[in-house]
Amino acid sequence: MPLNLTLKPNEKLIVNGAVVSNNSPRAVTLTFHNKAQLLQQKDVLLPEEATTPLLRTYFALQCVYLDADGAEEHRRHFAEFAAELFAATTNAAIRGAIATALVHVEAGEFYRALSALRSALPAERRLLGVEPS
Repeated sequence: MPLNLTLKPNEKLIVNGAVVSNNSPRAVTLTFHNKAQLLQQKDVLLPEEATTPLLRTYFALQCVYLDADGAEEHRRHFAEFAAELFAATTNAAIRGAIATALVHVEAGEFYRALSALRSALPAERRLLGVEPS
């Protein structure tokens, strides 16, 4: 079943490591007929934004997903960060997100793993007293 994604004007999408931009003044719909690594601009974390334990874990996993050449090294970083964070917190939302992400990673479902980690960001912000950006 094809996947349709709509890009707003000036919005970007990463497709198999390549950045696709909508430079049109109108929204455009892209249709994907086969499996691809996709990450919308709103879900992309830049290296300098990985400033908390959960964001570092997310960034390492994002690199596993998008950087096939360095995937094994990124996977080691992800596993280390996830284990350290899991051990350091008793927060149920964060621990649950990490556990869910690990299950998805083992199944090769990296986008779902990223989504699981994103779901715990509000809990981490509350714990750290950080305002959402």
